Amino acid sequence: MVRMINFLTLMQLISQVLRFFLPWIGRIIIFMVSFILTSVISFWSGVPIIIERIANEWLDRADAARFPSEWDRQLFFTFKFLAFVMIVLGWVILSFITVWIVNLIF
Repeated sequence: MVRMINFLTLMQLISQVLRFFLPWIGRIIIFMVSFILTSVISFWSGVPIIIERIANEWLDRADAARFPSEWDRQLFFTFKFLAFVMIVLGWVILSFITVWIVNLIF
């Protein structure tokens, strides 16, 4: 009887831990998929166009969050740099995933 109670207590603890961590894991997966999709889309649309679009969107979000507008120019170039770094990191992640898949196949 004691073993059954301990087992049920363990199952309850595991379910509580899963209910706590699953939303975080889901958000991380969604972020990584969008991160990689941005890198893949930049292959066909062109890197400068995607960088401009991302930087403009982030600048619009900063304006909506009432960031001081006198820093818009510096913030825009910072966002352009971060968008470029994001795309390059996406390419690096894609290359590692590709090599991993090829190693699995062969």
